[in-house]
Amino acid sequence: MKKMLWTAGLLSALFLTPAMAQTPAATPAPGAQSSGPSEAETMEALLPLACTIEKVQVCKDGECKASETFGEIALPAKLLVHPERRIIAGVNKDGLPHVSPIHLYAQTDNDLTAQGFDGEVSWMILADRKDDTMTFSAASDHTVMTGFGSCKDFDEK
Repeated sequence: MKKMLWTAGLLSALFLTPAMAQTPAATPAPGAQSSGPSEAETMEALLPLACTIEKVQVCKDGECKASETFGEIALPAKLLVHPERRIIAGVNKDGLPHVSPIHLYAQTDNDLTAQGFDGEVSWMILADRKDDTMTFSAASDHTVMTGFGSCKDFDEK
């Protein structure tokens, strides 16, 4: 039962309803030697990313092992990360769409960081817009699941 609750909570964290919270992109600290991002760079930071999780490690009680799934989702798992709409979206094991809110978002140089939570489950994605690599971690009930893959710009047209 505990494993089923953990899995359900993890999937809920990944694919919940859209967020109400909004956090602006990261800005340099006061006095920092930076001219700041241009308007074009700021808009590019908000462009959606199509991400694919290709490898997964699950760690519990200090032991980690490879997994063939990301929660209940078979690999490769696909996600849409949309900073402007403050959501990540994917599908559940039945192929139905699910959305999770981005509660915290930052863009620095080439790195996009987004974080969210649902109940006792928290998640974080770090995507590098320069080399297309990404890491997605979710934690719940003394268990951490980390997925590795890639993200590319998503064309909504």
